[in-house]
Amino acid sequence: MSDPQVSLSERLASAYRRLAVSAEVLNAASDEFTRPILDLEAALQGLNLGLTTWQKVVGGADDHDNFWRREVGYARTDGKWGLVIRAISGNHNVPDDDYDVEQWPFSDAPRSYRIEALDKLPDLLEELIKNSEKTTKKLKEKTVEARQLAAALGQAASELKPQRKERR
Repeated sequence: MSDPQVSLSERLASAYRRLAVSAEVLNAASDEFTRPILDLEAALQGLNLGLTTWQKVVGGADDHDNFWRREVGYARTDGKWGLVIRAISGNHNVPDDDYDVEQWPFSDAPRSYRIEALDKLPDLLEELIKNSEKTTKKLKEKTVEARQLAAALGQAASELKPQRKERR
């Protein structure tokens, strides 16, 4: 409850001073929270995965197929691979292109989103493992096809070389 003897301007100035102190403490805590996440991100970048993978953090839907969710992921954003948080909302009856998507590098996401995403990081790494194994299998299967295509192209190119020499 406010003191009726204190003017609005005095209350505002007092609240601002308290807020400035609170913001300083908040920023220090946020920096401390972010440091180990940056270490984890650097370790993931060192693996050179190049695989976009997402893990749901929280979400919901209504009876009209409107939905919202937040996800933590490993993806390319702002030109580099790293931990990312995104917020998605839309309706399941419209194309994906019409979904509202906001995406941030982990350390730039709203603090509340970072806090709730922390508990999902082990799940994200498990999904990265699954994605890595599945992608490795596909790459091995497609390597055979790639070799066949390259051989066919090489054969076609070698057949054209004698024809080019004859035209000269």
